[in-house]
Amino acid sequence: MAFTFQTFSMQAKHLRRIIASHPYATGLTALTIFIVRAMSKEYPMWLGIGAGGLPHNYFGYLIAKIIGTQKSTDLSSTSLYTKLMDSPIKSKRYIAELPIRAGSAPIVSEWAVPVRQLSSQAERAHVEALDMVIASTVAAFPEATFRSPSKQEGGKCDALWVATSATTGPNNSKVERKDPEKIELYHFHDFDGSAHTTLSPADAKYLLDRGWGIRHPLSGQMLFGMGMLLPANYVMIYAPRNEEEIKVHEIAAKAAIEFALEGGR
Repeated sequence: MAFTFQTFSMQAKHLRRIIASHPYATGLTALTIFIVRAMSKEYPMWLGIGAGGLPHNYFGYLIAKIIGTQKSTDLSSTSLYTKLMDSPIKSKRYIAELPIRAGSAPIVSEWAVPVRQLSSQAERAHVEALDMVIASTVAAFPEATFRSPSKQEGGKCDALWVATSATTGPNNSKVERKDPEKIELYHFHDFDGSAHTTLSPADAKYLLDRGWGIRHPLSGQMLFGMGMLLPANYVMIYAPRNEEEIKVHEIAAKAAIEFALEGGR
């Protein structure tokens, strides 16, 4: 039978009757098609940046998308840290001095979890050198620090930890309530050489002002009104491009330890 306008009109009327009879099923089908099409494009890209703290599968991707609705988009602003510097510890800088980072800022993935650098990634030798950053920091603070798998990265890399018993202060923050014996302070990502650390607000502001990193998209963000997943002073440090920039990671890691030992969180 030849296709005519009358045939098309009849099929269109039939489709409208189906939609009118089953509005919820039709809406769910349309939503499913939309999600599947979106995932078919984004999901391989999300997988490609490597495993993080979420399951490395469709379920983890969906969680990342949901959490991502709560992320901050202004990751270079340091005004938040100025507001947080309301005590001697939080306003104290443990980083003495850093040069201004040369060149433009790298491109960073758009997902809230995991956060990875997509350009200017570290060479293999520089990534391996970051492992020595953890080792040298533990050697500098042997009574208080140790290395152990990163909880924030789901155990997929090693991290620098401080024993809560070695720190001063009340030790009753949300960090201690999650894990009363130890606090994770620095880890790096094998995929790109970037790292995450928790600095004093003053150091976080200084590090970002000098161009060495950005805020984590979820740092200081309220997740669906249920509380913060990450402290506001949790930052990303860009991957090192040379030996001098590896030193920046070492300085930041030691500053994170000193901040924690004095009771900072």
